[in-house]
Amino acid sequence: MSSDVIKGLEGSNPLIIFHWDVDGIASTALLVKYLGLKPMLYTPKIGFYRLDLDEILGFKGYDSVFIVDFGVDTSSIESLKAEVDSEIYVFDHHLRRESDKITIFPYRDSDGEIYPSESIMVSELLGIEPNFLTVLGFVGDLFGKALENKYSYVLRAGWNRFGFGYRDLKLFVDLIQSNYVFMDRREVESAVYKLMDSIEDPYILLENRLWRERYREMYRVINKVMSTEVERIDGVRILELEEKLYITSYVGRYLAEKYRGEYVLIGVPELLGGYSQIYLRISGENKLDFHRLIEELNGLGVYAGGKDDVVGVFMDRDRYREVLSFVLSWLRRA
Repeated sequence: MSSDVIKGLEGSNPLIIFHWDVDGIASTALLVKYLGLKPMLYTPKIGFYRLDLDEILGFKGYDSVFIVDFGVDTSSIESLKAEVDSEIYVFDHHLRRESDKITIFPYRDSDGEIYPSESIMVSELLGIEPNFLTVLGFVGDLFGKALENKYSYVLRAGWNRFGFGYRDLKLFVDLIQSNYVFMDRREVESAVYKLMDSIEDPYILLENRLWRERYREMYRVINKVMSTEVERIDGVRILELEEKLYITSYVGRYLAEKYRGEYVLIGVPELLGGYSQIYLRISGENKLDFHRLIEELNGLGVYAGGKDDVVGVFMDRDRYREVLSFVLSWLRRA
């Protein structure tokens, strides 16, 4: 059934709403290339895992809507369906509620396990051999854990005549993701076509001067942060960043591994784009209910999202101290 639906989308003109990370970009590029699509591309406001109806309804002339690697809940997509006169197709490897109003492609593999990356899922849906883009999405979502995953064979598949190892692939991932670190939505969208061109010649991505400059600045900031000891207060490692780049997911991953088993809280008072951010993460066993924290934060009228081991919160700058105090108080109570 999935292959029949996929075939029916060939040559269509969808509006593609996709995640800003390398997995979302690479998966979108795979769909555009191998289905011969003529799409309108749209990545939502970076950091906000929600569908902005005001922006989306401004697009006209598409024949369907694709949601690619964007983990908003099914009810939000159903609400979008009520506003647009088009079929919606969900390509997303995150667990979600099923629906009879929208088409959700299978996000579990033949073993019944959730796909580790959207690029793996899309490659299998398209019936293509793993290629450079498949691997970029895979490494981008799992980082070093890709080496231990059951799909790690894609790193050494036939596409890899270049002899790339994990470090090489991580360099490509970071170059691409430097654009969301700078919160540049237009460059994220244009990266879809740049990745399509790189399938047979990945080295062309290394020639992108803007990406190289952003990569260097990104790691200047990351290395500066990682070279300092993070203060421990009430059992929580707390770090406030003066930098305005959207590096919290990078720094959060590294710090959570460095202080494995401890909660790491990162605050960014003045993020690019006019917002503030608070980011909470742990590597190892999490004894706290982050989903409850997310619900309580959303109840405050700020935007919060996350998973079992991570919470991200965005807010207007004038509410930063208020929300930071709330999170610290919640951690003490929990």
